[in-house]
Amino acid sequence: MGRPNKKGGQKKKSKAAKDTDEPEFICTVEPQTEAAEVQGEQETEAAEVQEEEHRSDVDVTEAAEVTANNEEEAEGELELTDENERPAKRKRHRGPTKMKNIAKDPNVRERVDYTLMGDPYGPGSVKLSSYVGPLVREHVPITIDTWKNVSEEIKTVLWKSIQARFELDEEFQKVAVLKQMGNLWRSYKSRIVRDINGATNNQQRMNLRPNNINPADWQKFVKIKTSASFKVVSDKYKERRRKQIPHTTSRKGMVRLAEDMKIESGDPSEVTRLKVWVKSRTKKDGTPVNTNAAEKIKKAAELVGSDAPTLTTNPEEDHLSQLLGPDNPGRLRAMGRGMSKTKLACFQIKTKCMTDMQEKQVQLVKKVNELQEELLKIKNQVRYFISSQIIHLVAELLHRF
Repeated sequence: MGRPNKKGGQKKKSKAAKDTDEPEFICTVEPQTEAAEVQGEQETEAAEVQEEEHRSDVDVTEAAEVTANNEEEAEGELELTDENERPAKRKRHRGPTKMKNIAKDPNVRERVDYTLMGDPYGPGSVKLSSYVGPLVREHVPITIDTWKNVSEEIKTVLWKSIQARFELDEEFQKVAVLKQMGNLWRSYKSRIVRDINGATNNQQRMNLRPNNINPADWQKFVKIKTSASFKVVSDKYKERRRKQIPHTTSRKGMVRLAEDMKIESGDPSEVTRLKVWVKSRTKKDGTPVNTNAAEKIKKAAELVGSDAPTLTTNPEEDHLSQLLGPDNPGRLRAMGRGMSKTKLACFQIKTKCMTDMQEKQVQLVKKVNELQEELLKIKNQVRYFISSQIIHLVAELLHRF
């Protein structure tokens, strides 16, 4: 008689467990109904107290966030979570370049042409520029202070990755590619710092953390880039940049622009620094980029129309220096990255020596051809003389006999 009651008690207990979300009660003695009701009321009161405490904690948290937004925020206190990692819906953007499909075949490498000045140009240089950007962003953390502090191991990995996909084996090509990587890395770092300063709270700044940087290092980096001392330096360089005239070459650069102008021109020697600068400050519709550029381009046209010398190899005396003033130490305008007066002078001497050698080679080839022609004439004369003598002797012998 007791067994059915136990089964019935277990069924009732299971139903009560489902209603109260509590584990099923398993025991030899059935719990009393009044005790269960009392226990349920106590649990309900405890849940209400816990809910009120949670609401108070939320209110305190929201008040603390409002206070933090009104005052200076403490950096590096938030981390990415699965719930707050990215907004559910946001505007789609192009995203960073990946270049995963370039030179998949290990036996086929892209060819890159270089100018006499040691700068890449042509179709291969476009793919090279698109590839080195994602590569350096992936392997070089932006928490490193300067490009000079990047270890040789990382630079070796970068160079080997480039060599696996491009026909680059010379030392000067390695120097040029690593310098290009350094410029792209600094540009990427500058964009990240701009986004950090544009963020409104710590969570947005943490969401900007690249995958190759751990949260602790990222917090230190954000703290440095949002400090007052860094802002002073940043404002100083921003003011310098405002005084510059922007160019319209985008990622093409001055070197590729100059090479395109030489291909379009009948005489490459007519493509001067001034023409490259004017072209780089002109939009596709032919209008200058701004009023300052318009004034400079007008003065440039007056210089070209004057009697001043146009074809000079000295950058201190050409039309561009007369228009914009002397170049800054260590760089030359409209000549690509890393071009200085000393480097240009070395290349000019090298080019002059190569030109002289080519001219001498042409003269030597011409003399060799003339000597070969003279030798052929002499051979023909000797053959004619020998054949005439033979004919004369044969005729005398026949006359005698």
